[in-house]
Amino acid sequence: MRDHQGFTDPHRMPQVGQRLPLTVGEFAQGGQYGSGGHGVNSVGDDGDGRHFPQVREIGTEFDMTEPWNIDTPKVITLPSGRRIRGRGLRYDMPEGQTPTLAVHLTDHRPPAPPWEFLWIPWRDFWLPTDPMEAMRTLRTAYDRAADERVEICCGGGVGRTGTALSALCVFEGMNPKDAVKWVRQNYHSRAVEVPWQRCFIRQVAGATGSGQS
Repeated sequence: MRDHQGFTDPHRMPQVGQRLPLTVGEFAQGGQYGSGGHGVNSVGDDGDGRHFPQVREIGTEFDMTEPWNIDTPKVITLPSGRRIRGRGLRYDMPEGQTPTLAVHLTDHRPPAPPWEFLWIPWRDFWLPTDPMEAMRTLRTAYDRAADERVEICCGGGVGRTGTALSALCVFEGMNPKDAVKWVRQNYHSRAVEVPWQRCFIRQVAGATGSGQS
């Protein structure tokens, strides 16, 4: 397992238009599990309240995860073929398959589900408390979605979830405008509810070197 990287100022908010010191290469340094987020099913703590998730060993049952069924409600298939489920935590858990990794976008630490999850502190109608750490966590979710059932969820499953899914589309190579349009067409028509959530998507594009039109 790679080293867990800390963050010197978790409450620093980058200015709109500022290029973050975060590149695709730096995302990759986080390895399969990245360094962002606050994992609850963890094997260690860096002493500052942050956790990192359990190592998944090659050859175990976890490597044989079935993907999301394409007819599962709120599951979208990205152009790369990755399937991601968006969900609102206020609603009952859908029947059928369960995630192997969930990313919760909430203002308070949520109760631990029976599967691994990462927490991005994120107030409703606002931005992540730490945008850089949020990007790292979302990159972790994106990478693991290649062979796991990943779920991204917030309270209603629309604004914050739609913003996060748009960020994943930026990882796919879309520019921010096209990413929002794609998520609204394929996930929810009201995804990305406020202008500053669009600013976050542009920050993701600036950090990863994707198109910013």
